[in-house]
Amino acid sequence: MDARVERTASKVSEAVQALALEQGLDGVTHQAVAERAGVGRATLYRHWPDRDALLVEGFGHARFSPPPATGAIRADLVGLLESLRAGLVDGPLARFVAALLERSFHHEPSAKLLDTLTAQGHHALERRLRQAVEAGELEVNVSLAVAQLGGAVFYRALIRRERLSPRFIGQLVDDFLARARR
Repeated sequence: MDARVERTASKVSEAVQALALEQGLDGVTHQAVAERAGVGRATLYRHWPDRDALLVEGFGHARFSPPPATGAIRADLVGLLESLRAGLVDGPLARFVAALLERSFHHEPSAKLLDTLTAQGHHALERRLRQAVEAGELEVNVSLAVAQLGGAVFYRALIRRERLSPRFIGQLVDDFLARARR
């Protein structure tokens, strides 16, 4: 890709993310993105003809950055779930995920984007649990464990709209480990 196009795409991606997180999906308009990114509207329409294309550009390449692994299963699970908790509770990510979830029921690009984002977030948790199973630390169905741990955080943060504390994450992990350790 041409360096100039890459710079433009990067600016657009950052602007889309900022607007969506600050104002929700309705805040992502060509005009607002153009102003925030310092890019002409004609350029935006040429490369991203509608809001959905802008959202895919903004969030389709987003990456979940898991905390560094410690090697200790409890600390690693707490770190991964605390990162998820912080994103959903302490920041504006919950608004974006909720809006994207609503759109995903009737809009295939939104469903694909939601799938991509959630898969990235669950991948690190799944990988760490799989390592623990292979090392003989835990005896669990990894897919079910991801749903139990990640699902508890999503449900309480997005559906119940609870202000989860880091203490809750520690209790969740301790309860899980009490049942899952060999």
